[in-house]
Amino acid sequence: MKRSDFGDDFTWGVASASFQIEGAPDADGKAPSIWDELNRTGRIAGEGGDQGIDFYNRYPEDIDLIKGFGFGANRISLSWPRLMGTGREALNPKGAEFYDRVIDATLEAGMEPWVTVHHWDPAAGAVERGRLDPAGDHRGLRPLCRGVRRALRRSRQEVDGFQRAGQRGRPPGVGVLRSQGPASQHDPAQRASHQPGLRRGGSPHAGSAAA
Repeated sequence: MKRSDFGDDFTWGVASASFQIEGAPDADGKAPSIWDELNRTGRIAGEGGDQGIDFYNRYPEDIDLIKGFGFGANRISLSWPRLMGTGREALNPKGAEFYDRVIDATLEAGMEPWVTVHHWDPAAGAVERGRLDPAGDHRGLRPLCRGVRRALRRSRQEVDGFQRAGQRGRPPGVGVLRSQGPASQHDPAQRASHQPGLRRGGSPHAGSAAA
């Protein structure tokens, strides 16, 4: 199979998850996420995931590298606790400004910015309150939906595509195999909450992603 087999309208790009790359776990008003708690230094062979690849501070260099490899798109994901703290706070302006800068830098590099709204990086406080527990309700999603619409108000029309959630198959699969909860219980709620607002924002593509 050759690259040309995919056609001229196929978009080649890179994709990343907020916790895996951003680092800066407590910078500029970010609250702890569930991954900050799970990957505390010392829990796994004396190491932790706090720094990622330091994308929060080095994103211009990383975007230049992506461009240098010849990709046409850069798909990032949003960290809920960077945008909304514990889920109870108002929008964190510095978190929103960070994602605006990343989108701007992607555009300046001649690439399409794509955004995953929720890549399983909720605030630890929201989970502790039961707002995202399989046995709970869907109210915990509402602050995130509002925050995304407000945070990207300026740049929404510049984003080529939104994905509601990354790796949709993994949490349902784990829930079924380990009997930890009903598969995909929250996914329809995310779909109903995110999609209309994202489409109204002017993005040509807003939908699901499979991985």
